[in-house]
Order: sequence, then C-alpha cells, then structure tokens
Amino acid sequence: MDGSCITLFISALFCAKIFQVPITPSILLSLFISIMVLSVGSPGVPGGNLVCIALLLPQIGVPAETISLIMGLYPLVGMMQTCTNVTGDAVVSMIVAKREGLLNLEMYNSNS
Repeated sequence: MDGSCITLFISALFCAKIFQVPITPSILLSLFISIMVLSVGSPGVPGGNLVCIALLLPQIGVPAETISLIMGLYPLVGMMQTCTNVTGDAVVSMIVAKREGLLNLEMYNSNS
C-alpha cells in the first residue's frame, strides 16, 4: 500500500506537469482522498496500479490516454514500488511485535 500511494501520487503529478495543469490545494486534497481509496482497493498484481492511474488522471484534468507514457516506465517503477511495500511491511511488523512483547531483542541485536 505504501508503494501504491507514492506511485499514484508521483504519476498524477508527472502527468499534470506534462499537460501544464495547475495543482491547487483543492486538487491536492482530492488526490489525497482518491489515492488512499485506490491504493487500498488496488489489485496486488503486477501492473495493477495502471488501472488506478487511468481512473485518477481524468479527475485532475489530464486525458486518460496519458497512461501510455507511464506504461513504458512501469516495469522499473513496479520494482521500486515492491521494495517500498516490503520495507513498510517489515517496519510495521517490527513495531507490532515490539508493542506486543513478541520481539526477541537479544536475537535482533546479535551479530550472528
């Protein structure tokens, strides 16, 4: 979900910049709400965010056909998105384990 949020936001701003769409605070708020909903509901398959980006672009006044610009870069973006998701999941797992008293600090801090 972390990677999806970042990818959707950067993709929307990238396309808006190409079409010289002014980014106002109301557009940013609308993007924030829409991206939160889309990132939770996006499928966990490779390229699943492309559908979400295609839904998001007309909302900010950018033609949905602009998705073709993002499709060429998406294999690289998808790899970085996966790294972000895995890192976020690991951090949250550590926080929950520590709060629940399930984290073995001796093993975590050991060098072996």
